[in-house]
Amino acid sequence: MCEPDCGDGIEAGSEECDDNDLDDDDGCDSSCLLEHGYTCVGVVCSNTCGDGLIAYPIEVCDDGTPGGGDGCSATC
Repeated sequence: MCEPDCGDGIEAGSEECDDNDLDDDDGCDSSCLLEHGYTCVGVVCSNTCGDGLIAYPIEVCDDGTPGGGDGCSATC
């Protein structure tokens, strides 16, 4: 049986994501699992400011609201 090749940029099998590298803390970890606070489409992973999940190390806060002025800015 063929196993997916994590880090090749092709999401397959048990991979939740595959961003074409084996780096951690960029949205898709070295085991091709989606990291907390990120979404990935194809090989592009990004944080979603305002979803209530802190995407380390990009976000220092995320209070679940899209606006600022409440202790966490609109860019988290």
